[in-house]
Amino acid sequence: MHRFRLDLAERPATGTAWDSSAARCSLGSGDGNDPVIAAPTVSRSHCEILIDDARARVSRTDSIGTSTTSTPRSYGDRST
Repeated sequence: MHRFRLDLAERPATGTAWDSSAARCSLGSGDGNDPVIAAPTVSRSHCEILIDDARARVSRTDSIGTSTTSTPRSYGDRST
């Protein structure tokens, strides 16, 4: 299983860290998200992160629409 750590760098959550318990998490301001981020610029169901063998995939899940960005992992051996 791939796990990962999110280090939040924007206000109001600057300096907050969150460790996943699985290869997928959902972020947003609404209850039921893995890390709940209470910020006016974060929608209730903001995005989902999925870690697979080669990439970290971020999918936007808010009401505006869904888009996906895939980038090669750059965090070395931090996943387990």
